[in-house]
Amino acid sequence: MTVKTKRLSKENQPLPLWWQLKEKIKEEIVNNKFLPGYELSTEMELMSEYEVSRITAVKALSELTSEGLIYRIQGKGTFVKDNKPIFNNEEIVGLVMPTTGHLFDHLSKKIIHGLSEHHYFCIVINYACENRKSIKKIKDLIDRHPAILVIQGISKFPFYLLDNYPGKVIFFNCFEAEKKLVRARYILSDYFEGGRFVAEHFLSLGHKKIIIYTYPIFPDQKSQINLIEGVKKTFREKNLSEKNLMIITDEDRILKALETEEKPMAVFCDGDFRAKLIYETAEKLNLRIPGDISVVGYNNTPWCEIFQPNLTSVSIREEELADYVIEEITDKNKNKEILIPPKLIIRESTIAVDKLQIY
Repeated sequence: MTVKTKRLSKENQPLPLWWQLKEKIKEEIVNNKFLPGYELSTEMELMSEYEVSRITAVKALSELTSEGLIYRIQGKGTFVKDNKPIFNNEEIVGLVMPTTGHLFDHLSKKIIHGLSEHHYFCIVINYACENRKSIKKIKDLIDRHPAILVIQGISKFPFYLLDNYPGKVIFFNCFEAEKKLVRARYILSDYFEGGRFVAEHFLSLGHKKIIIYTYPIFPDQKSQINLIEGVKKTFREKNLSEKNLMIITDEDRILKALETEEKPMAVFCDGDFRAKLIYETAEKLNLRIPGDISVVGYNNTPWCEIFQPNLTSVSIREEELADYVIEEITDKNKNKEILIPPKLIIRESTIAVDKLQIY
């Protein structure tokens, strides 16, 4: 028999491989593709089909056994349980969000694991950009009518697909549609306040000019715009000209700025990973961080501890975001909108201007 390989996602390991394998098999059972009494693949066959280790295959089958979905007969095989629990729509949560990367890896795991402890089954759509395949997956999910959809509402999400969806919708972290859905709940990070925190931190250190290194700005990307507006408003409140803010969206311009702009300078990276270019360029130009350049990132990802010196960053408090999502589903929280203020995590990449002489 020719075995067709079914690859699991190993890039950045968004979820443990055993968990991915378990969920794939569970979804087949829930969708009635594997009916009661169906004999599942053996451990060796799973290893070959999904290119995983024996430990991964054993762990996945063990978890499915614990959940009461399958049973194993020594010497005969593994079978779908006759009295398997049927997941009804009230127990199914559609989770639409990116699941890879330092931030979303942890956030997605937290939500999925937390809901599973309350006996909810998550159907996960890894969605970060608009393409036909992703939109079809989202449409197929919505057509199934799960009771709850949990969506990170980035501007590229096809919000029109929700027009006739009758269930509960929870938007979390960000919401970038033209208008809000009357029936939806919102558990959002306060990006405007995040921008204020960054500006206030730099100004408290004596920096009067800030370079904002971000991605190209489009009108529908409200989180990014709110972040920048938070910086701008802080400048206005301090009677400082917005001309002291330099917004840069491409590498060439940031490289030139690091080389030619007056030192010391303050650089705010919209995303911790963008600080990589700042650190590398500073090293090439023999500039000190934080002596010549003070740097602040955003999202407080593991990048912050990788960089030397460690990167000051703003945490969106993803643990609280996930907890509120889980509470909204399991405890029926009645709050229409929750706006979670971020938190500035100060490390070694920033320093007061008046301390530079002794630095």
